[in-house]
Amino acid sequence: MTEIKNLHEFLGKHPMSHRDLAKLLCVSLSVVDKWSNGSRRITPRTIEQLNKIHESFLQNPQLRGKYVKTAQCAVI
Repeated sequence: MTEIKNLHEFLGKHPMSHRDLAKLLCVSLSVVDKWSNGSRRITPRTIEQLNKIHESFLQNPQLRGKYVKTAQCAVI
């Protein structure tokens, strides 16, 4: 398993809204926003939580599908 080392790596593998990630981690939206823009450091404990969620998503694609947002391409 590839270990997630930071928030941007997690969101790169599992694109989702900050709101959905906040719900998964049981934190406020503003905390996720601060992690994302670098005004607050993410703790090692939260990195562990991201890795657990990452592993759960890999094992359960249906669960991942409830949170991950993928864009549909429109061909004109």
